Amino acid sequence: MTSQIRPAVVVGVDGSEHSLVALDLAADEATRRHEPLRIVTGFLWPLFAPAAPVPGAAVTDDAIGAADRMLTDAAERIGRTHLGLDVTTEVVMGGPAAVLVGESQRASLVVVGNRGHGGFTSLLAGSVATQLILGKQPAELRPFDPLR
Repeated sequence: MTSQIRPAVVVGVDGSEHSLVALDLAADEATRRHEPLRIVTGFLWPLFAPAAPVPGAAVTDDAIGAADRMLTDAAERIGRTHLGLDVTTEVVMGGPAAVLVGESQRASLVVVGNRGHGGFTSLLAGSVATQLILGKQPAELRPFDPLR
């Protein structure tokens, strides 16, 4: 007998405003589809900005803890607006694009903001979003609207 893993809507969160817009959209979509929501972040030291107090510093439990707290905050945000939605979080070791492309293999949909913490703010889509939308799995790129 084969066990079927229930597909989830996956959202990549890095703490940016763009990723929080994607988080809200992903929760709405998971609710509409009656699927769980999986909130992930790719952790690649020292690129994980909220946890990188000193460039080149060693990975510490504090750094991974900061990433985990960011995801916990995201899950609590969704818990306040989407009662009963099955939400899981995971800090996944690896670069954000590679992590989300990997997640897309098991997801019904992957949602990301069009920009993260990258430095090229004039681009329509950041490097993670670009790599994800070039993949073969369903993905949604959600532009950030500060007036919304």
